[in-house]
Amino acid sequence: MSSLPPSGSARWTPLVVLLLLVAAVGPAVAGVAPASTPGQSSAPTAETSQLETPSQGQPHVNSPLEDARDEAVTEHRGDVVTLTLSVGNATNATVEVVGSAGAQYEATVSVADRDGDGRVTLRWNTFRAGHGGAYAAPGDDGASVVAETTIDGRVGTGGYDVTVTADGEQTDDVTVDLTRPPSPLVRARVPLPGRTVGLATVDGIRSGVRTGLLPRSERVGVGGSVVIELQAPGIAGALAAQPGANASERLAKLLTREGFHLSIREDPSTVTPEKPPVRFGLVGAGARVLPDPVEDTYYLVYDLDETPRRADREHYPSVLPDDLFDVNLTVGPASGLVAERRTGALTELQVLERSVDLDERTYPLVNPAADQTLGAATNLPAGSRVTVVVDGPGSFTARRNATVTDGEGDNRVAATFDLSTVPRGSELDVRYVVDGDVLATTDWRDEDEEHVGVVGTDPEVTVRRVEHTGDTAAPLSVALEASVVDESFVVLHAGAVTGPVLGASGQLAAGTYETVAVNATKSVAGVERIVAVVHRDVDRDGAFEDDPPVVLDGTSVADVAAVPATPTPSPTPTPSPTASPAASPTTSPTTSPSETAPSPSTASPAATGTPGFGVVGALLALAGVLAVLRSL
Repeated sequence: MSSLPPSGSARWTPLVVLLLLVAAVGPAVAGVAPASTPGQSSAPTAETSQLETPSQGQPHVNSPLEDARDEAVTEHRGDVVTLTLSVGNATNATVEVVGSAGAQYEATVSVADRDGDGRVTLRWNTFRAGHGGAYAAPGDDGASVVAETTIDGRVGTGGYDVTVTADGEQTDDVTVDLTRPPSPLVRARVPLPGRTVGLATVDGIRSGVRTGLLPRSERVGVGGSVVIELQAPGIAGALAAQPGANASERLAKLLTREGFHLSIREDPSTVTPEKPPVRFGLVGAGARVLPDPVEDTYYLVYDLDETPRRADREHYPSVLPDDLFDVNLTVGPASGLVAERRTGALTELQVLERSVDLDERTYPLVNPAADQTLGAATNLPAGSRVTVVVDGPGSFTARRNATVTDGEGDNRVAATFDLSTVPRGSELDVRYVVDGDVLATTDWRDEDEEHVGVVGTDPEVTVRRVEHTGDTAAPLSVALEASVVDESFVVLHAGAVTGPVLGASGQLAAGTYETVAVNATKSVAGVERIVAVVHRDVDRDGAFEDDPPVVLDGTSVADVAAVPATPTPSPTPTPSPTASPAASPTTSPTTSPSETAPSPSTASPAATGTPGFGVVGALLALAGVLAVLRSL
């Protein structure tokens, strides 16, 4: 309870300031009401007094009442009501409060306008009403409780008509309406990686929420920061009444009182004897509390890389990937703010290893030209900022800030560079950096890693011929031309670049090949087209095993060809028996009466192989003819 200044320290009139608060004291009505919507009021600038932090109201702080008479101030029961009261030209004033019928609470408060501005700011802690210490005047003004009714429990909800008189004249009138507070809400907010968010002040947090840089999220990266947002109307008065040098200490005290409880516990599913649970406290390393009671909101900020574990395991890492936490705030009947049942809020928080994935389609070939894009998959949330750094031969280096975008499955990060000055055939080292941490780099050299190549001649592949072989073990033969710039394979896919693999060539060294023969070693039944795709032998083992396709300007190096129809075999003809030719008849020689000797008829030899006259027979026949001619 504040006391009046000693005689002579300020000019007081004999007029006593009377504050009469009349309200029915009754049990609070149990139930859950919708949460209030936070406004945009400014955050308190200093913790000067346990009662100097206003709470949410409609309006939060009423304007000078000589300009806003009969205005109503709405506040949750249990919060702190801030009234700016007009006292005119008087230094002292009397405040008369008349409540509803049956009221059992009264108080008389003397106030003094010590700075002479005609107004007095009076703060009424409705949580302390009837228990002493409910009234205070910040700054140069003064307030002292002359009399107050002692009550059990908390002051009731309802309307309070407050009138102020000074020098016998009424100078102000306002109605205070105390309402039942709704159930609390708990949210987790995580700053977007790579973005700057002020987590040291309420204004910084408000700005991050407003700009979308501090979104609601239930996933936080290892070593990052998380903001637990508690919306708890009705606890501002209890918080202000706690002992402590700052808000963190007072909130820690409050949450140890009967009726209030906040727990941030690791889920049992991620706790083992070798991995003890994380200890989240409200004070100490890695934790701070930023109250915003104007909005009935309290921010608990944790830096996970500083949060310790159990006292007997201080050497153990603070928070590990896949850790899962339950955040639970409850307010029970013992608090005096709710009636027969507890109300609460629960949210989860999962810890992840932030990553940029360089395993698939992330080692594209780039040209020594402008507008060359390097990208990767990532589990960072959309809107995160990643710095992509490229180092090349000599003194070449370039960096770009890239924003993570939503993708199908994993999110994506990509940056565009001017590589026109990089010599042909060079190799580049690429790093992906977030908040000073390198999440991935092609410079982690080992036999399974590679660098991004800068090429002078684009890799390409052209299908020249597709033929069926008739061999069930290798039903299709493909002849093609190819140019590759690194150890590679030409792989046959069914239907699309990502279609099933039908076959692959042997490893091809860098160079141009006029003829590459690749056989499909899988069935091609139902396949209408094949896609020949160049794949990089990333592990240099000489065998194709899910090696990634070569990507140039965002497109796989490939060619498409139709599969010809399967040829229909011609039927084999049945051989016919060979017939023996018939023998030609023998023609008898015919004599001609002409003087000229006739040509002899020639008898055809039998096809059966029977011999004819022969030479001797022909001569004897000719001699006989001549003998006949001489006898004539």
